[in-house]
Amino acid sequence: MHEMDTDEELVPGHAQAVGETLRAILRGLHETMQDNVRGAREGAAPKYLHDFRVALRRTRTVISRLRGALPSGVRDRFASEFKWLGAVTGDVRDLDVHLSQLPAHAAALPDGVGADMARLGRHLERQRAAAQQKLNESLSSARYRDLTTGWRSFLEQLPADYGPDAPDALRPVKEVASVQIWRIYCECLERAQTIDERTADEELHELRKDCKKLRYLLEFFRHLFPPADMDRSIGALKKLQDVLGSFNDLSMQRQAICRLRSELQHESAVSEPTRVVADLLMARLEEWLTEERGRFQAAFTGFASEKVDERFRQLFASDPLR
Repeated sequence: MHEMDTDEELVPGHAQAVGETLRAILRGLHETMQDNVRGAREGAAPKYLHDFRVALRRTRTVISRLRGALPSGVRDRFASEFKWLGAVTGDVRDLDVHLSQLPAHAAALPDGVGADMARLGRHLERQRAAAQQKLNESLSSARYRDLTTGWRSFLEQLPADYGPDAPDALRPVKEVASVQIWRIYCECLERAQTIDERTADEELHELRKDCKKLRYLLEFFRHLFPPADMDRSIGALKKLQDVLGSFNDLSMQRQAICRLRSELQHESAVSEPTRVVADLLMARLEEWLTEERGRFQAAFTGFASEKVDERFRQLFASDPLR
């Protein structure tokens, strides 16, 4: 599924205060979450939870990367609460991705394993049903209701009321956006340069999260900068994100199969061929992960090219010669 596009109307002119701009962005994201929460709670279709989580991640990016434009009490409270919400929605989403990939995995394994792959699928389906029940309880809880009520109350405040606790709230939006985009871009480059074939999966996952934050900021503020340059910058980043996303999905699936293999060892009703298929799938996932690491190096080389770097410097760096 593709990430949602940011509405153009959410990002006004260069001179508007960043606090007012963020309030408009956050209101739109809050509405998206509210539009999808019922579907996410019921588990009717994966797209509801997907769209809910995209809006949630974008909200968390605003809170973490544009901290100076929000009061510290708001930052601390809602950073914690939205982190909790991200955690309780994660298991179902990971299992949705895993189940959607099972047919492709089955096609990559030897002929005649279809029945045993189906048994593995039923194990994952049971795990998903249990995770969906927990998610439903969380999204129906008093904690979630308090979160949404408090967040809506904050979004109704004017930035001028934030006081000295939010020093960036009244600064021009383009000025603040440039600083934050340049900063996260440099962080992405620095983290990516340390990755090699021995780097733990978790480090690539952290880079993936940083790249998402950079992508969100570019999309939030794309209309403050030359459209063609912004489209090229986002396009270069997207190629790297595609590889990191594929790697992360495979890594999460490997973890799930590893847990499943352990569970199967203790289930006497499970046939030996089913355990063998789990072992075959585990080995195939290892091969795919190795291939994705090779693709990462090529994708990062493209993203870290002189042309892309020069564009980011010209657009966002306060001193392009740095």
